[in-house]
Amino acid sequence: MNSRILRFGVVVAVAAFLSFGFVNFQYWMSILIQYHGWTHYLVRFMAVIGVLFSITLAIRLFSAPIPSYSTIHSSRLSNESKRFKKSNLAKRLIDVVMAYIGIVILTPILILVSILIYIFEGLPIFYISKRYITKDQAVPILKFRTMVTDALSEKYNLDKRFMKDGYLDIPLNCEVYTPIGRFLEKTQLVESLQLFNIILHGMSIVGSRPLPLKNINMLKNFEGWERRYDSPAGITGIAQIVGKLNLTPSERLNLESTYTRLYHDYKRNILVFDALIIYYTIRLALTGKSIQLKDAKKIVQ
Repeated sequence: MNSRILRFGVVVAVAAFLSFGFVNFQYWMSILIQYHGWTHYLVRFMAVIGVLFSITLAIRLFSAPIPSYSTIHSSRLSNESKRFKKSNLAKRLIDVVMAYIGIVILTPILILVSILIYIFEGLPIFYISKRYITKDQAVPILKFRTMVTDALSEKYNLDKRFMKDGYLDIPLNCEVYTPIGRFLEKTQLVESLQLFNIILHGMSIVGSRPLPLKNINMLKNFEGWERRYDSPAGITGIAQIVGKLNLTPSERLNLESTYTRLYHDYKRNILVFDALIIYYTIRLALTGKSIQLKDAKKIVQ
C-alpha cells in the first residue's frame, strides 16, 4: 500500500509540473498569436504532428526497416497475384491514416492506462517482445503489461499449459493476468500501441498476428505454414474474431492462409473483408461475443 501511495504522489507531482508548464505555454502563445484564431489552431496542429513525428523517428531508430512484401514473398505468389492491386495500396494508405488518427484520439486513454498501471501495479508499464511480421523479419512489438512481472517464469509454466503447436493462447481466467490487464485484454486496448508498428514497420490494422520465433519453429510442422506471412501482419485478424481458444492450430492457419489468398486475389477487394473483420472485432471488444468458425469461413470465402 505504501508503494502505491508513493507512486500516486509521483504521478501528482508530474501532473502538477506539466500543468504549470502548459499554463505558461498558453500564456506566451496568447501573446504571440490571436487566441482561438486560425493561427492558434494551426500551431496546435503543427505541435501534434511534430510530437507524432518525433515519436515515430525515435522508435524507428531502434527498430528494423519496413519490410517489402512484394519482394520477400514474390517467389511464392502466382503471376496473377503479382499484378498491381489498387485495393492493397488503398489498404496501406488507410492503415497509415487511421494509425495517426488513432494515436491522436487514444493518447489521453493511453496516458490514463499508463498512470493506472504505474500506481496500482508498478513498473514496468509496457511489455516489449520481438515478433516476426514476415517469415524473415522480426520487429519489437509494444504492448501494455497485462500480466504479473514474473509471468514467464517456471512458477506459472505457461508454455507447457497453453502452447498449442505454435499458438500460445492464455485464457483470461489465468492467474497471471492483473485486474487492469484483464480489462485491457477484453477491450483489446492492449494492442493499441501497435498503431506505431503500422507506421514504422508496415503492419496493418487487419492481418495475421505477428509471432515469436519459438512459435514459428513449431508452426513449421504444418505444411504451407508460411502462407500466413504472404500479407502484412495485423493488429486484429480473421482468427481473432472467432476467438483464439475456439480454434485448433490447423483451423487457425487455414483461416489466415485464406485471408492471404484474398489479399493477393486480383478479383477481390481486400477492403471489403477488412471492414467486416474490423466490425466483428469491435463487437467482440464491446460485447465479448465472437463468431462461429463456419461464419468466419463464409467471410473469407
